[in-house]
Amino acid sequence: MDDYSAGQPYVRSAPSALFHRAHPTSIPPWRGGVGCSLARQTLFDGAQRPHRHPGEGRDPVGYQKTLDSGLRRNDVHGCSERFILCRFPCRFVRLKFTMANLIMAFAILMSCIAAPCAAVEVKDDLGRTITLAQPARRIIPLYGAFSEMLFAMGAGSQVAARTQADQFPPEIEKLPSIGTHMKPNVEMILGLKPDLVIQSEARNAASDEIRKIQEVGIPVAVFGPERFEELFSVMRRLGDLAGRPDEAEKTVAMLKERLRAVHARVDGVEKKRRVFFEVRSEPLAAAGQGSIVQEVIEAAGAENVVKSPKGIIQYNLETLLTEDVDFYVVQRGPMNRNPVEPARRTHFDRLRAVREGRVLTVDEHIYSRPGPRSVQAVEELAAALYPERFVGK
Repeated sequence: MDDYSAGQPYVRSAPSALFHRAHPTSIPPWRGGVGCSLARQTLFDGAQRPHRHPGEGRDPVGYQKTLDSGLRRNDVHGCSERFILCRFPCRFVRLKFTMANLIMAFAILMSCIAAPCAAVEVKDDLGRTITLAQPARRIIPLYGAFSEMLFAMGAGSQVAARTQADQFPPEIEKLPSIGTHMKPNVEMILGLKPDLVIQSEARNAASDEIRKIQEVGIPVAVFGPERFEELFSVMRRLGDLAGRPDEAEKTVAMLKERLRAVHARVDGVEKKRRVFFEVRSEPLAAAGQGSIVQEVIEAAGAENVVKSPKGIIQYNLETLLTEDVDFYVVQRGPMNRNPVEPARRTHFDRLRAVREGRVLTVDEHIYSRPGPRSVQAVEELAAALYPERFVGK
């Protein structure tokens, strides 16, 4: 039974309080003729108690003992809220909890303002301004290098799909494939509801598929890094678009530090190794000066014997023989799937690098794809070209 004695604070458990909220006439009047109010008290720290009316005139110790007894008697175990019938005028209680509600509403408003939901604006490598109402939460990169950048900065959970060729990092293979980077499946992309699509500048950014994606209002950012500084710039802009500018900056700083470490080891070599980088074996094609491969070779402390400003150039064996390269590098991957070993090719035994066994076979995705692993390519190549400088690493 509930205790209505005039000398006791009145405490109800939740079921009782809900009943009397529905039947306010069952609540007896308190001193001063003002009906009591049911107030909902949220216990933020487990120790909050209802306030005693200033005019009570009661012994504070006795009052607290009685109140504690009432709380123990009517506590709703396992709950974080209690309903308390307070002993002060209803007008005071209403004012108190109205202010509390205002304070809570203000706190929620401020948290929304402080949340990372501000509009984002960056320029892509075509000079277009890409504007998002808020950082992208569902991103579809149409080139694996951009997926690698996003995963490297901790934004892998925001990547919504991959292309058929994407295999790194391994967890990306769990994502749905939207076709190839050259021929993406537009219907599948639209069905995944991305708020940003990223395409490579070298992949025909003005294709029909890209236009269809843009026509429905999905922003498409296009990037084409060929140098390390351009690569780092793209990573920073992707960090902005994904709402992770700090993480992107930390990742860039880490990659730059690794490059500085390699430079410290190869700096001052007496003779730079001269390198030929095979992009494709049939017909023979080489990496020129206009690609990330050039950056990798240079950062590794070597010299690319191909001086063409193009990224990839067809090459003939006669010209190659005159170069007398120190190392012959063969990439293996989509552009050079099953290359025959140079030592088994006709006339390639005339190359000093082949005769002396200085042939390196490398992963195309690491060496020719401008992404975070380009730094790994520099580390690997430098260690292979100058092993004496990496002893004890």
